[in-house]
Amino acid sequence: MRRSAVFTRETLYRFMPVLCILLAAGRLSGQGVTTGAINGAVVDDRGAALAGANVVAIHQPTGTQYGTAVQYEGLYHLLNLKVGGPYAVTASFIGYETQRQKNIYVRLGQTVKIDFVLPEGVLKMNGIETTVE
Repeated sequence: MRRSAVFTRETLYRFMPVLCILLAAGRLSGQGVTTGAINGAVVDDRGAALAGANVVAIHQPTGTQYGTAVQYEGLYHLLNLKVGGPYAVTASFIGYETQRQKNIYVRLGQTVKIDFVLPEGVLKMNGIETTVE
């Protein structure tokens, strides 16, 4: 008797684990990157790193905020940002003028580089009240 070219149940059961692995691998590779990032440096007007400065990116359409502190080397990384924009990105540090960049757009899987130079600012205080007991 001649067998047909159609898979038999036995053949199908043998190849089922391989088929499942191939389908799972295809599905996982289709789940790629869905976000973008912003990174850069924050320094003073003499080029010294401002470790501990704050960097905040606000996705203007949704109001979603992403924030981080600047690392010891003066670098910051904002990861997993929504694609698109516009974003407003602000860098601030006590004793320095706040800097802002607007209309920043993040593309899928890409990193936008934004460096900030913060000049020294005048720290204003509204008044100090002291009491003696």
